[in-house]
Amino acid sequence: MSVIRDKKHVLTVFLRRTKPYVWRWKWVWLGLFVVMLAQFLYPSDKALPFVRLDGERVGGQSDKQIAQRLVDTYSNVPLVLHIDGPAKQLTRKTTVAPAGLQPDASRILQDIKTYPWWQRIVPFSAIVQGLTKNQPILVAFDEQQFGQYAKAEMAACRVEPKNAAVTVRDGAVVLEPATDGQQCALDTLRKEFQSLALEPKGTTARVKATVVKPERSDKDVEGKLKEAQTLTERKLSLRLLDAEYSVSKATIASWLVIAEDPKDHKKLTVDVDTKRMNDYLTEMQKKVYIAPGVTTIRTTDGVETGRTEGPAGRGLNFSLTADTLKKQLLSEDGVVTGEVTTMQPKVTYQRSYSPTRAGMQALLNDIVADKGNYAITVRMSDGSSISA
Repeated sequence: MSVIRDKKHVLTVFLRRTKPYVWRWKWVWLGLFVVMLAQFLYPSDKALPFVRLDGERVGGQSDKQIAQRLVDTYSNVPLVLHIDGPAKQLTRKTTVAPAGLQPDASRILQDIKTYPWWQRIVPFSAIVQGLTKNQPILVAFDEQQFGQYAKAEMAACRVEPKNAAVTVRDGAVVLEPATDGQQCALDTLRKEFQSLALEPKGTTARVKATVVKPERSDKDVEGKLKEAQTLTERKLSLRLLDAEYSVSKATIASWLVIAEDPKDHKKLTVDVDTKRMNDYLTEMQKKVYIAPGVTTIRTTDGVETGRTEGPAGRGLNFSLTADTLKKQLLSEDGVVTGEVTTMQPKVTYQRSYSPTRAGMQALLNDIVADKGNYAITVRMSDGSSISA
């Protein structure tokens, strides 16, 4: 009997000691149930407590409040586009609206308010998610507006490549080396802008331009460069009467025409332009030039009655001399004999006319001959007429 009493005593003591703890756990479970119930019933049109939007607290705000905040803060923020290219670096500035960018309110609100039912039954998940949620400003992309903006930016980015060329500079034939160009791809711009997150103080985008190679490289013109330089190194002389005059390297270079082959843009052509020799031949002609005299012819009523012969002159035949110079230059070193020709004296007339029908006819003939292609008719006092 004493053993039974002891067991009852122990049980009574145990129950007295554990009863406060049982009630405490009941309150804990009740608190957890209340938290879960509050989370489950939390309005779906409001942001969770403590949620941040781009670092700013928006917890508990409604859809309308957040949407208005997006418009006020992000609809016209500065936009800076950095273009990194091999030919040039650019920094282009505007605002987000002309570039077709706006805050995507629907996606932002959806992300902020996302709180599925299975999370709602997890105690204190609202607080944890709210404290850890910092929603970036997602971008809505207007393809049409962006297309207009991108067209201008791609034009600014574009640098045309420069083909290698051979040119004459300071009297010498030199290489103008090819240089790379650059361009910005529309798809690259689109992907960069679609991935942007707007920021209140300004949004920065960065794209890399691609290299555009020239059609004609330095190697493509090596042969023509050597050909043109060989021509300028020719030992060329011009003989005028008994004297010879060396043609300088710079003078020969000035005669060269180095152009792109119209049939193949990768090739160049080298030629000698005889028209470019005129300045040189004009100067050389001074060494042999004798001005022609004047022959005066006297006439009466169109009939020659006498003349005074002027002396012949001397000059250089530009066309023949230039053709010979070109032929020699394109073949080998040598001496070219200039084509010195006789220049006939200038002819002038001293005309006189008698007061007769023959004199009038001669006058009309001379007027028509001097003035050109037209006709004259003069009616005389006796009713007859004279024409020329």
